[in-house]
Amino acid sequence: MTAAATLNPPGLLDRPADPASEYASVFPLDGYLAFLDVLRERDVSVITYDDLFAGSDDWDHESCYEREFRRWHAERRDPERIYLLIQHDVDFVPEFTQRIVALEAAAGVRSNVFLFHEINRDIPAGSPYDDRPYDVDHAYFRVAEEAGFVVGYHQNAIARAGTSVADATACFRDDVAALRRHHAIDYFCPHGGPGRTIDGRLYRNFDLDIPAELRGTLRWVYNRYGVRFSKRYSDGGLRRIDDPNRLAGLDLLAFARSLQPGQRAFALIHPQLWGYNVQPSYNPHLATQPWYRAFLDRSG
Repeated sequence: MTAAATLNPPGLLDRPADPASEYASVFPLDGYLAFLDVLRERDVSVITYDDLFAGSDDWDHESCYEREFRRWHAERRDPERIYLLIQHDVDFVPEFTQRIVALEAAAGVRSNVFLFHEINRDIPAGSPYDDRPYDVDHAYFRVAEEAGFVVGYHQNAIARAGTSVADATACFRDDVAALRRHHAIDYFCPHGGPGRTIDGRLYRNFDLDIPAELRGTLRWVYNRYGVRFSKRYSDGGLRRIDDPNRLAGLDLLAFARSLQPGQRAFALIHPQLWGYNVQPSYNPHLATQPWYRAFLDRSG
């Protein structure tokens, strides 16, 4: 059985008989398939962090990996090709990420999946995910790794253990050790969301440095520090966005069509936002966007 078939077991992508029975989402899942179709039509080279750092000794996250970028631009970039790195931050409902990965594998695309070790249960009341389990099928994501996907750590140590910086650092270290029992964790990015007040100062997850013993084995690739790209897309923080210009820029299909040869672009996609139980009321400002209404109409 091929990896693509293994990553798409029977029933995984089936539409529920009652879509309202699954967790609420913002975008229709087949809209992500339309995005993958645009990448295929444009012959976009979809890359991973492993591709970027193959043979690299650049661990300098504070420079945003300047040496890696110079090497890529001088030695590895084909100016006639379009490059895109897709990252998934798995904040909630990990099974939704499996559906996204199945679509990608079928399209011959590999992405970068960032998992929590444990979810932060201090979720704002009213969130559609405030009482959801965070059960990761590590066996599934190991198959994805074998197929060339990358699995990383979505760092939420301040949010989970923010009684002191020392406790949060220990949590960071323990999380990586726990995830490395399942996956090759070579990359991490801090989770967004609210911070914690420690000794009178507000700390967020991105304020926590890499534990000393993990330096040289773990790269910080997004959120405060990260890899260099010429163009970026993110559907993060969607609930709070009310700026019409920012909302207009969330059209993922338009983003895919705008990519240019020679560019190395980045797309952060939160899989929990993509499903069958689409709720436009998640962000009423988004619901007024013409591209969003067209997106819903084309998806039925």
